Amino acid sequence: MSTYKISFKSDTISGAYAWKQMQSWRAKSRANREQFESMMSQASTTFAGAAIDSAQGLGQIAAQRAIDRINAANAAKQSDALKALNNLVDMTS
Repeated sequence: MSTYKISFKSDTISGAYAWKQMQSWRAKSRANREQFESMMSQASTTFAGAAIDSAQGLGQIAAQRAIDRINAANAAKQSDALKALNNLVDMTS
């Protein structure tokens, strides 16, 4: 049968040391977590901004294409009206 020698003085010292180590680990862990959360928040903001910029860019492209189609349709109508007017003038001359 083995016997164990327990010294209250050394247990108290090692217990205090362990407590300090644990506090140090908790502080480092907290600092790492806060840094991680900050970095993730920045990344999230950046990705959200990129998505918004992309959507705005696509909206501008779509709006420009719609304006181009409207302008082309108006140009075609003006051309048809001018042709009709020229035909009318030619018929009366």
